[in-house]
Amino acid sequence: IFADNTVETVVSFWAVLKANAVVCLVNPLTKSEKLDYLLNDCRPTALITDQHLRSAFVAPAQNCRSLRKVIVSGPIDDDELTRLPHGVRWDAAAKRTAAAPARNSID
Repeated sequence: IFADNTVETVVSFWAVLKANAVVCLVNPLTKSEKLDYLLNDCRPTALITDQHLRSAFVAPAQNCRSLRKVIVSGPIDDDELTRLPHGVRWDAAAKRTAAAPARNSID
């Protein structure tokens, strides 16, 4: 999660844990070069971020081969979203399904 302290960050943190995945919070002041290193070193499958940080995350996200999804909160142009690996808007990713996912962990 590469974002400021927002509601989306809190929701993302708990959603990642609920999905039995590993969460890593990255300081939003992290420079693009450092983020590039972190993404390639950690090999995440998803990046959750905010559009106002796009100058720092676009190039690293494009260079990270392990990313299968980039979820962006805030208003972002369709052109910018398509340049990201499997980019999706926060609203589309946060849609609720009819049934809750099966419980696999201890709350």
